Amino acid sequence: DNFPFGFKGMSHLGRDESDLDVGLPKGTDDEGYIAALEEHIPRTLDAFRPELVLYDAGVDIHADDDLGNLRISWEGLRRREDFILEACLSRGIPIACVIGGGYDRDGGHLARRHA
Repeated sequence: DNFPFGFKGMSHLGRDESDLDVGLPKGTDDEGYIAALEEHIPRTLDAFRPELVLYDAGVDIHADDDLGNLRISWEGLRRREDFILEACLSRGIPIACVIGGGYDRDGGHLARRHA
């Protein structure tokens, strides 16, 4: 089974739907974002019990992103990655990570967000 799951904060890019969508207000910062992760990720993993998590570590949530509406710092990105990895690995769930999302006219800036 597939269980698409997403945090939404960019309604101007169109409407896609997942099995669970968590809407975040424009301007959500690190604390609000991490709180949403803590609220939804563990219970979703426990309820769905996936055999594998495919994690798209998009950086369009970063405060400097040209199109994103969230205000996540560099530290917030790191906290997110640590949280997702720990949530999966502590449950014995393998995780495959890819990078995606993120918009910047300067390719170097975008690459650093993904590093």
